[in-house]
Amino acid sequence: MEIDEDKLFYDVVGGHDRKKRLYGFGSYGKCIRSSKGSSEMHREQYEDNNAETKVEIENLKKLVETQCEQYEDIQQKYEDVQQKYEDAQKKNVEFQHKNVDVQAKFEQQLAQAVNVINTLSEKVKNFINQ
Repeated sequence: MEIDEDKLFYDVVGGHDRKKRLYGFGSYGKCIRSSKGSSEMHREQYEDNNAETKVEIENLKKLVETQCEQYEDIQQKYEDVQQKYEDAQKKNVEFQHKNVDVQAKFEQQLAQAVNVINTLSEKVKNFINQ
């Protein structure tokens, strides 16, 4: 079996590039032709590119899926934090209302205590002055 070194080299360097250049031959590479037909070369290059593109698309789909899952997790955590914040705000408002109620009761009881003290003070003065 005879090995065609030119064909072997051509296959190893991947054939012509888009500009019809052949690695290692410079402008002379444009003159060299593959033993395969031009359409067969293009078909093989297309199939190689197509396979690479399919792999890249699959990788990108997986990346998008992962990022969507991460986004959904972050969105859920945000909603949980937002709910906790709203609950804390409601409790704070309730606490403030209770605080106002307690303060009002305290002021009312203080006023009653002052009235009782004033009344007792008057009675003591009257008792002493008798």
